[in-house]
Amino acid sequence: MLGRHVVAVLPEIDPVLFKGEIGLPILCVGSVWKSWELLKEGFLLALTQGREIQAQNCFSSFTLMKLRYSSALGGASLGARHIGHLLPMDYSANAVAFYSHTFS
Repeated sequence: MLGRHVVAVLPEIDPVLFKGEIGLPILCVGSVWKSWELLKEGFLLALTQGREIQAQNCFSSFTLMKLRYSSALGGASLGARHIGHLLPMDYSANAVAFYSHTFS
């Protein structure tokens, strides 16, 4: 089911997100991801089938990531930007990759 959620939003994803060196970054939040090894087969199957059905050739790889810090950090950054301040943010340090996949 989680893979189908990703497939459902594929047509709306900004194409630039597919072009990074890690492929499409997918942020995984919640304790369900602690069971990744049990979810993996179905997740990959859903993404593979959905990719073929939607002819999403630009979707060639993805990386699953978990937050290192609270999501409140993003809210604080947006709030600061709204009032004209920029918080120094190192976005690459905010998440850690736990799985990468490239479609064949």
